[in-house]
Amino acid sequence: FFPSGSLGYRISEEAYFQEAKQYVSNLKLRASYGTIGNQEIGSYMFLETMNKGQVSWLGAGDSKYYYFGTPNLVDPTLTWETIATANIGIDLGFFNNDLNVNFDWYQRDTKDMLAPGQALPQVLGTSAPYMNAGSLRTRGWELNIDYRHVFQEADNLAVHANFNLADYKATITEWESNDFVNTTYTGKEYGEIWGFETDRYFTPTDFKTIINDKGKEEVVYADGIADQSLLESGKFTYGPGDIKFVDQNGDGKIDWGKGTVEDHGDLVKIGNTTPRFQYSFRLGADWKGFDIDLFFQGVGKRDVWTQSAFVMPFMRGVDAIYANQMNYITNDEIAAGTIRQDADYPRLFGGGAGQGNASSSILSGGKYNFYPQDKYLVNMAYLRLKNLTVGYTLPQHLTRKATIEKVRIYASFNN
Repeated sequence: FFPSGSLGYRISEEAYFQEAKQYVSNLKLRASYGTIGNQEIGSYMFLETMNKGQVSWLGAGDSKYYYFGTPNLVDPTLTWETIATANIGIDLGFFNNDLNVNFDWYQRDTKDMLAPGQALPQVLGTSAPYMNAGSLRTRGWELNIDYRHVFQEADNLAVHANFNLADYKATITEWESNDFVNTTYTGKEYGEIWGFETDRYFTPTDFKTIINDKGKEEVVYADGIADQSLLESGKFTYGPGDIKFVDQNGDGKIDWGKGTVEDHGDLVKIGNTTPRFQYSFRLGADWKGFDIDLFFQGVGKRDVWTQSAFVMPFMRGVDAIYANQMNYITNDEIAAGTIRQDADYPRLFGGGAGQGNASSSILSGGKYNFYPQDKYLVNMAYLRLKNLTVGYTLPQHLTRKATIEKVRIYASFNN
């Protein structure tokens, strides 16, 4: 059972509003609420299925034996997801409805989402059943402004313009999990990116030489400089010209704590992959048979963490780099002790792609100088001219001579 309903009140049609109609030609308030079911929760989720495989070490050729895994567990109360949406809006019209403004605010609750159940002992031989134990809340708004007018004093010049702007945020309101920051957990804003905050490049004064317990010289971090050795692996060690991260909790070391929401060490939310402030606008005119229409579309804010060699040099290994990546800390600068803080990239070290020392449930890919961090987030905001159309409509007094009502010649360009 998925009920829904809506209610509207057109104030501009009331008698008491008539004097204001010379300024506001239309005013309407709207509200609605509705639910809908979602059965797309996966095939055969309600059946205890068994995986089938073939034994590779027993038998030969067509005589190899097949095996079946332990049946998966099924929650007996498994059901559809329910999506409940509440919406309020207002419609405004001005100048005889030449100018129209529409605004909507909505809240969408996805309830009974399919989520993994509590972890069970491995001796059971199968994984925990999926249950209707998750929920998601999305809140957003949309603004639309439309203008159309014919200027009769300018030989019937017709112009039109439209602007649309929308935004939303989605938050996980219920989810059974271990609360690792790079997984799904209760309270997570959908699309969030966790990483380190970039401070600057290390300089020679950030290190000092000591005599260790074995009587040998050893380079260590200077007093007051947070230790980043937990992030080192292979032959890579941090030194002058490398990335220095911010010690968020002031404990003198850079780490990710337990990697959970409650204890995430020096990790912070550095961005979000959700497209924010999506917008579009259209401009056009029609005059004496000529017409033009331009449609623009864009995203105001969106972040992406990538391991692409197009973004950061030497990510795949020691290979070619692109011309826009030449502003990096060189070995000569390191030898001279002159570290340029305005350089685009740290000293080069091959193989920055891949998983670092933190598990993928805590951090996305990247290591060495390119652990996930705010300095190298990719800004995916953009504005593009998506379509341009120009045309000419032949005068009807010419086309009708050939028994043709209308002929329009046009060209359309799509991006």
